[in-house]
Amino acid sequence: MSKKVGLVRTLGLPEDIILNVPQAEMTGSGHLRLDHYKSILEFNERTLIVSTSQGVWKIEGEKIRICFAKSGELDVEGEFTSIQPGRGTV
Repeated sequence: MSKKVGLVRTLGLPEDIILNVPQAEMTGSGHLRLDHYKSILEFNERTLIVSTSQGVWKIEGEKIRICFAKSGELDVEGEFTSIQPGRGTV
């Protein structure tokens, strides 16, 4: 555990916000919100690949579209078949 993580935990601060940990929320089967992403690496109607502080996320499906993208906030709609939070890089 890093010193920063230890300090955040000791002080009881929200880790996801302070440490920029990606946070995903899915509503139904067709709407995904991803917070704390860094950049969009690849996008088309079947694949979305984004970089986060914890690695690369790969989202696959059909009719994928980005509804909103701004400063670490990403809202996506589509018919998702796979959402893979990952480590490492593409």
